[in-house]
Amino acid sequence: AHGGKFYILTADGSKIRSARQFEEYLNEHSELWRTTENKSELSIVLYSCNTGRLKGLFLNIAQKIAKRLKVKVYAPSETLLPNPDCPGCFVVQRTWKKRGRTVTRKISKNLGFWTEFSKRTHKRIPRSAQAFKIDDMKIILQRSESSPK
Repeated sequence: AHGGKFYILTADGSKIRSARQFEEYLNEHSELWRTTENKSELSIVLYSCNTGRLKGLFLNIAQKIAKRLKVKVYAPSETLLPNPDCPGCFVVQRTWKKRGRTVTRKISKNLGFWTEFSKRTHKRIPRSAQAFKIDDMKIILQRSESSPK
């Protein structure tokens, strides 16, 4: 899914701009979310560029979701790109515009990172080129026991 610091663009083209909207989306589209009684057993991985970016005083969309839903949320600080060394995996990369062209750092010089958000805190995932497996859903719910370390 495409995204930014304050929104997630869904597959049908609508923008999720709040944690309440995200919760409504999960209730409508995720059987796992609807059928799990103890939601704190779940974690959410946002495969949506820049949704974990930390900048300024305002909460990003990942922080808002973690706070409202009381689950761990993993989100990238920068652009997501496919990892050629791991089919189905993505890495976080920094991209920027230079003279009208998009410039991307090579994977070996990874400048982006995944961040884990919880209700009150956040922490950067320390591994460089951290990779999370992706399936056909762009927003992945998984049991906390299997959360990436």
